Amino acid sequence: MLDSLLENRQLEPTLEYICQSLSEFAGFDFSGILMPEDGWHRLSLAASHAFPPGYIARLNEVFVVPFTDETVAGSPTSRAITGKRTVVMTDALAVDAYPPSKMMAREFGYRSVTSVPLVVQDEVLGVFNGYSATRRSFTAAELNAIETVAGEAALALRIGNLVKEKEERIAALAASNAALHRHRTVLERAHEIHLRLTHAVIAGADFNAVAQTLAGLIGRSVAVADQDGAFICISDPQPPDDVRALFDNVAELLVSDSSAAQTDAVIVGEIRISSELLGYVLVESGSLESRDLDVRAVEHAATVLALETVKERAARATEERLRSDFLIDLLRGREPPGRLAERARHYGLRLDEDHRVVVIGIDNWPEFERKEHLSEPAGRERRAKVLRLIETTITERLPGTVASQAGDKLTAAVTCQPDARDKLAKAIAEARRRVARSAQGVTFSAGIGSIASSAEEYAVSHQAAEQCADLLHRLGRRGDAIAKEDLGLLGLFVDNQRPEELLVVAEGILGPLRHHDRDARDGGLLATLGTYLDTDCNVRESAERLFVHANTVKYRLKRVEEICDLNLRSHDDLLKVTMARMIYKLLGPTTAPPSPS
Repeated sequence: MLDSLLENRQLEPTLEYICQSLSEFAGFDFSGILMPEDGWHRLSLAASHAFPPGYIARLNEVFVVPFTDETVAGSPTSRAITGKRTVVMTDALAVDAYPPSKMMAREFGYRSVTSVPLVVQDEVLGVFNGYSATRRSFTAAELNAIETVAGEAALALRIGNLVKEKEERIAALAASNAALHRHRTVLERAHEIHLRLTHAVIAGADFNAVAQTLAGLIGRSVAVADQDGAFICISDPQPPDDVRALFDNVAELLVSDSSAAQTDAVIVGEIRISSELLGYVLVESGSLESRDLDVRAVEHAATVLALETVKERAARATEERLRSDFLIDLLRGREPPGRLAERARHYGLRLDEDHRVVVIGIDNWPEFERKEHLSEPAGRERRAKVLRLIETTITERLPGTVASQAGDKLTAAVTCQPDARDKLAKAIAEARRRVARSAQGVTFSAGIGSIASSAEEYAVSHQAAEQCADLLHRLGRRGDAIAKEDLGLLGLFVDNQRPEELLVVAEGILGPLRHHDRDARDGGLLATLGTYLDTDCNVRESAERLFVHANTVKYRLKRVEEICDLNLRSHDDLLKVTMARMIYKLLGPTTAPPSPS
């Protein structure tokens, strides 16, 4: 019997043969080999001969506690297991018999029970139960023979358990080997994906090419979004509508709640440089088996896209530095015109065509930094982004523009196309709208230089643009733009390096009037004079603007003449008054005379 078990590894037929042999030898009506489950909390039928249906289920219903528990210690099965000896219940219906045995005996039609523990090396592996319809008792020799055959059953169980353990170990080893093989396959495939993606970046691929390469490697749709959830690119062919809708939903969630965007349908990888979040890689999920590889592929893609960003930034920084050096040399006339023209062609700038130099400066950055609680490094980075946004807007609207950032200013050489002033004004207005969305409350002013038609004239245009920008700052005209030709007569004073001398001139002309307005009850003479000059000395129009009678205007102008010793009908005196008002405006709002215009 055991040889058959060892050769065929079939435990159940061997045990059934033992049950049949013992039943025939000892005259049992039915028999079975019971094995423990859950630490002897339940029994299972390992083999049987003529066993009544439902007996094991009924037995487990009766014995709801372990068979080693004291409450069931009187049953022959429990006594055989705990005592490791054969137990014979001669008459299950006797007065002193174990009560549950009586119930079971009546239900399944037996009278006597013989329980033989199946013990190997002092370990109980199970129990053989033989059932007889009549009262039974056995001689010592008969019990010895029964126990001998039962011993073979115990050995069969031990061998079967050993075989089962061996098979389980082999299966576990096979599963581990398969897992290692899958892991190695994933690593090899992931390494291949990493190499392909890295090679794409080294070869000069942009974000779209990286997304396309990844989509080709994994065979599913890929999207790349920026940190605000806006898509930079989506692989071709375009994903189906349901996948695109899924991408849209995840991208929207990433901005508001990144944890809520994690879904089994889309794998999301963050594109980061250190702690800076640059964007996301979104990949349509595949099968559960490919999940690990997909995650690794997305991580590799995010890494190479971060590398691509670093490369782009380095290239852009180098290009910006070279462009800045060129503009500085051009605007300061550091090199011969021929050399400058050669360098200018590299940036698509023809120095023999008309251009204007524009200087743009942010008006209120310290206020914005304080409001946003920005550190000094964060403030510099944010300001650079705002200037870059202005630069991008102007270069988009005015192709051929060459621009460069320097500190808190942006300097640009813009082409003088037809309607150049109008196009430049629209470009500056669009830049203001974009800046307002990106950095709320930030304004910038623009000084526009004179037309430059040769390399030598760029320095002059740049100086004029700086003067215009400085004038706007000194006049407190935030968010405004002014060109050199808009200054008129005021442009004569911008170059003066001693503004206090101009103030002395202005005070000599209109100072008495300013003091009168400050001290007298009939103030407002300066405002009346300003309106009179702004309306080209038209009394009626001045009266309409001031909401007074024309005679009142005449009276006030007469008082101006008396106080300042002027004759407003004299061209010389009118020129003096006009210059004085311009000087006040130029030197700041605290000294400028009020003007309703």
